[in-house]
Amino acid sequence: MYRKTKMQSLLKGFSLIELMVAMLIGLLVLAGVIQVVLNSKRSFVDNQEVAFIQDNTRYALDIIVKDLRSSGYKGCARSLLTTVNVIDFTKITKPTGGSGDLADAFAFNTIPFSGTETKAKEELKDPEVASILPSGVLPDTITIQTLPNEKEAIVNTHNPKSGDITTSQPVNFPDGTPLMIIDAGCQNVALVAGGTAGLDSATIKLTKDQNCSTGLTSTDDASCTQGKINTIKPIQSGSSITPYLVNRYFIGKASAAINNTMPALKRQYLTSISGTPTFREEEIAQGVEDMQIRYGIDNGQGKVENDLFVTAEEVGIRWDQVVAVQIELTLRSSLPVQGPSNGNDGYLRKKVASTVSLRNYGG
Repeated sequence: MYRKTKMQSLLKGFSLIELMVAMLIGLLVLAGVIQVVLNSKRSFVDNQEVAFIQDNTRYALDIIVKDLRSSGYKGCARSLLTTVNVIDFTKITKPTGGSGDLADAFAFNTIPFSGTETKAKEELKDPEVASILPSGVLPDTITIQTLPNEKEAIVNTHNPKSGDITTSQPVNFPDGTPLMIIDAGCQNVALVAGGTAGLDSATIKLTKDQNCSTGLTSTDDASCTQGKINTIKPIQSGSSITPYLVNRYFIGKASAAINNTMPALKRQYLTSISGTPTFREEEIAQGVEDMQIRYGIDNGQGKVENDLFVTAEEVGIRWDQVVAVQIELTLRSSLPVQGPSNGNDGYLRKKVASTVSLRNYGG
């Protein structure tokens, strides 16, 4: 009886106002807790997106800068070499799975490095990306030609009649692989399509009907159409043979993104499909929204003329006089981190730039 009376007295001790005040205090505390949780989540998402941008920035720049620094390398310290054979791309039909135009891929002596300034959406390398780029953004394109420092072999013998080239050690190239041969005297280079059928072998067979000639000496830069090809003289013993690289960088629509509005840095790389030289396409880094490139022309002393960098159009045909490249990338987050306001779409964005000195040009 005593306990019941005490409980009743305690319940009678809280008024309606006191209960409402207690509820209000509880709600305020709960609101504070919820706000802390939301801020923590927002901070986590922001940090995630910043990390996404930073990781892709570092990777994208590293890839392009590495290619730029080696662009135009011909396997010799001497830069003025005669190209004595070229792949006859006019006879090549693009195989299933191939992409890109081969027209400028084998002009190694004349324009081993070139860029394209985009002036309209119709000129974009990937038309699908036009709909997801911000208004006024028109990314440039750059094509880089070079030689790798791997898979190099030394030539033992060459038979111009059969097109067979034997090497001092086994190599493994799919048929139709674009290859560069640098003669032992560092006077001539030859671009050929050949391979070992994808097997380890010391014999490379030049791919039939894809080369101007199976003989690789000419008195002038080779031309399939002008007959400047010697079809008899073989390659010197001691010459080196290595894969020939062409990488074309551009901005396209990401193919493996968490949403369908993601841009990406892509590249077409020269390879072989079903025994035929062609380009394949691959994705380098997501979130790259814009790429603007400017070029420094040699002033005759290996330095940029008037310290001015110009567009690809202003370079014209002077690609062999470019001694430095300025590249600027704009990257964005994978997801919006805030609601749209004042015309902003809510994405985080960051611009990064790098100036690259070209080792194999100018002066």
